[in-house]
Parts: sequence; C-alpha cells; structure tokens
Amino acid sequence: MSKDDCSPVEDGQTVTIPLAEYRGLMEDRSELLRLRGVGGNAICRNPRSRFRRDWEVIAFLNEHATTATVQWLTDELQRQFGKERAPSRSAVGRYVRRVRLQLGIGEVRQQRTVRETQ
Repeated sequence: MSKDDCSPVEDGQTVTIPLAEYRGLMEDRSELLRLRGVGGNAICRNPRSRFRRDWEVIAFLNEHATTATVQWLTDELQRQFGKERAPSRSAVGRYVRRVRLQLGIGEVRQQRTVRETQ
C-alpha cells in the first residue's frame, strides 16, 4: 500500500498513523461529540437520568465513550465526581452504546423475545 493510498480499510486491519495525528483525531471526535451530544440531545429538558443534566459528566463520557470500557468509565466517574454525581454502571453502558451506535462503531442488538409456551 502506498503512502497516498486512500482505499478503504477492511475490518480487522490495522492502520498506523503518527501519534500527533491520532491525538488530533481524538480531539476532533471529542469536539464533535460535545457539539452533537447524543443525537443532538445530550442535555434534555426533562431527563430521566440525573447525570444527563450534568455537563461535566457528559463531557467526560463523550471524551472516553469510544475507547474505554464501561467498567473503567464507571470507576473513573465515581472517583472524579463522587457517587452522588456518577451514573450507575447500567446508565453508563446505555449511554456509551448509544454514542457508539451513532458514530457507527457499535452493534445493534436485537431485543430478546419471550418464548411462547407450547
């Protein structure tokens, strides 16, 4: 592959780029997530989750949603913001899944259905 080749990369392939360029891409992604939020609706007027009103928590989640595990995010949120402000593990998981789906890097899972009894 030549240096100027812009052909698509197949799933599972590795691409090597300079660290400065990678950091720039991550900053751009964080800025995009900050501006878009989740579907342009990161901060709701009447959110169900209390953390959806907390700009700092949402900014942290948006910054790390594509690269960190849900467990790491949950632990780090509790460490940085305390248990009062930190969302639950399941809330973090739902938020991260939504962000990843909107960026096209997650999978859509089909809902489970209750088996009919025979």
